[in-house]
Amino acid sequence: MKAEYINPFVSAFFNVLKQTTQIDGKRGQLTLRTNFLSPYEVAVIIGLIGDLEGQVVYTMQEDVAKNLASAMMMGFPVEELNDLARSAISEFANMVTGNAVILLGSKGLKINISPPTLVKGKDIEITFEVPMLSIPISTPLGDMEIDVAIREKT
Repeated sequence: MKAEYINPFVSAFFNVLKQTTQIDGKRGQLTLRTNFLSPYEVAVIIGLIGDLEGQVVYTMQEDVAKNLASAMMMGFPVEELNDLARSAISEFANMVTGNAVILLGSKGLKINISPPTLVKGKDIEITFEVPMLSIPISTPLGDMEIDVAIREKT
């Protein structure tokens, strides 16, 4: 997996986080995985189709998801992951992926994205056809992770 394909997701994540919440984050150590059993309770999955194919998954604990939704809604208290909070979290992931695709498009790649799918539960397991790069993110809202499993279209 090429860094030029991964860096736009990290850059877009930090830009969208700052734009929507006025909060900064810090990237942790990258990990390459061949299987995915998330330690987190909330996952938003977005598919990529085009010159790059695969999935991007944004994961976090439920309390971090509530914190993120609250921060996106200008501090409105979020006590449960209701429809409005799930919509905010899904839109955050959609914005990050959309911005990353724009950055990749500036390099000549043509990519479309699927609508976000939010999954909530314990021991979320997702199967990918290609290795996945996990990018941990630390924020004042809590820890999150970007998991990118993409390949060039053959």
